[in-house]
Amino acid sequence: MTSNEGYIKFDLDWTKASALQAGFISEINHYRSELFNLGLIGQNDDGIGFGNISIRLNKTEFLISGSRTGGIPTLGPGHYTIVEKYDIDRNKLWCRGPVEASSESLTHAAVYGCSSSNAVIHVHNLEIWRKYLNKLLTTKESARYGTPAMAYEIQRILSDTGNQPANIRQANAIIMGGHESGIIIYDNSIKETFRIVKGLLN
Repeated sequence: MTSNEGYIKFDLDWTKASALQAGFISEINHYRSELFNLGLIGQNDDGIGFGNISIRLNKTEFLISGSRTGGIPTLGPGHYTIVEKYDIDRNKLWCRGPVEASSESLTHAAVYGCSSSNAVIHVHNLEIWRKYLNKLLTTKESARYGTPAMAYEIQRILSDTGNQPANIRQANAIIMGGHESGIIIYDNSIKETFRIVKGLLN
């Protein structure tokens, strides 16, 4: 895990806005708390947080946990923001909310742009990472977190799933080859995505 984990590497156009309604984030926040309790989202010894979670709102927008929130045990409405649009080629992202979007927002955007998934979870677990490295869908080692290179890798992998064995294609998990312990999981709902995460732990 790199020492600069959690720092935004893209050009962020952030419109600061009021916190979202508590009911709006209740489901995603429930599963985020579960992930924190499992140690899959959290904070390193150096104080840098890791892991994030998002849900699709419509064709172009998604709700995501904010930057530098990984180490907070319980999030509230003020810890989530809405990504309104993004441009991977320009390494730029637009968001609206009380906090800046997560440093992995471009990665989440790439998943939504190349699949019908409605939820994405990014966790850290070295044991799972080592177990499934190059056994499940795996990004190139040269692609670093939070960069267009990682987003392009996600696009490449998800666009090429037809050439993958069914068990790998249907796992709905991507091992981040250049981001030690980093794993991306995605599915039709946040509940199902969390279920996949729990399955990887077994």
